[in-house]
Amino acid sequence: MVNLEEKKLKREDFINSVDSDKIWKKKLIIPEIKEVFNTLIGLLTQYDFSLDNDFFMNGRRRYCKDTIEKLMSKDDKNHNDILDGLFAFWEFVGDEYAGTLYSASEELEIPVQKLEMMDQDYRKRGIICTQEKDIIIDLIKSIEDGIKDMDEE
Repeated sequence: MVNLEEKKLKREDFINSVDSDKIWKKKLIIPEIKEVFNTLIGLLTQYDFSLDNDFFMNGRRRYCKDTIEKLMSKDDKNHNDILDGLFAFWEFVGDEYAGTLYSASEELEIPVQKLEMMDQDYRKRGIICTQEKDIIIDLIKSIEDGIKDMDEE
């Protein structure tokens, strides 16, 4: 019998595939950032992903995503903006806490208490779902585009 969990990407494995310390300390140069993204994208292609009804954009995820989009849309972005975007991306990936759930509750029309349970259940499983994988890929592309914009200047 095949264990389906073997083909699912565990958050811990995803995080441990690169040097998180360098990301947290903002000590990467552009070629290293590109290498991190190549590693992560390569890993994402090796696994099967499933939709997860417990996943939603909680307050912290939304904040991290918005931060990246704001930084990468700047006309005068610099290396520190890229590092700050990477830092926010890694916070998104780490998914350590939900932040506020009130906006999501209003948007999804689901009571905050139910969202808390959904968020905890999703986090407890420790498996990256299809919806999150798609956002991760979009965020990587956004930062890569930000690097290209910077390179062209």
